[in-house]
Amino acid sequence: MENQSIPLSLFEKILIFLSILIVVGVLFTIIGVWSNIPERIPIHYGFSGEADNYGNKSMLIILLVVITTAYASVLLSSKLQKSHFLRNNDEKGIKLYKNDRLMRIFIGLESVIIMAVIEIKTILISLGKAENLGNYTVPLIIILIFFTILFFYLRSRKMRNT
Repeated sequence: MENQSIPLSLFEKILIFLSILIVVGVLFTIIGVWSNIPERIPIHYGFSGEADNYGNKSMLIILLVVITTAYASVLLSSKLQKSHFLRNNDEKGIKLYKNDRLMRIFIGLESVIIMAVIEIKTILISLGKAENLGNYTVPLIIILIFFTILFFYLRSRKMRNT
């Protein structure tokens, strides 16, 4: 069973597709507005959502490359973790593996959404159409990721104990 292929569920495929669609959408947005973006843009935001550091607009591309690489790593890691859960050759191991894989795919999607929000807001700020990320953006990002991890952790514990 260790070498058994466990196919992605339809839900997992949809999450992966959405992630890729968002990355491509951000890429086309950057391409579409590139000539209108000033050379100096916000590249870092404080906890309050206010820009506290500025740099070259090429940082938009760098952030996109970094998040795409990170997302690909998350997807790859979900494939490499299979042997950890399946070494006991049981149904519980398969459920734990699927839960872990879904968590990684979900966190990957959240990361892509966060990147998209920051990239789009940075573009809007650069074009003078917004002032900051917003007071609640950073705390909401932290809460979102924390609760996702907590949800899947508790779900995993429940699976282990049944």
